Amino acid sequence: MKKSFFFDEDSENADWSESDKIEWLEGKNVTVKMVSKKQKNKKTGQTRTVQKEEPTYSFFNFFKPFDVREEAMEALEDEEVN
Repeated sequence: MKKSFFFDEDSENADWSESDKIEWLEGKNVTVKMVSKKQKNKKTGQTRTVQKEEPTYSFFNFFKPFDVREEAMEALEDEEVN
């Protein structure tokens, strides 16, 4: 497992990263947790249980790649719209 960081010439902080993808076995991904929520239908009054994955803290989140350049571009686009 490896992770690489890339820096712009002027930057002290990493601008983006690349890493190997973790192939989790089904049901063994420790970076997400399954949350059960009950939903009630307003018309019929029936309830159902919905399972949803939510991110959770894990050491393995370190291996998720990031790209600060894309976030900066989105921020600039938001400023131009406003």
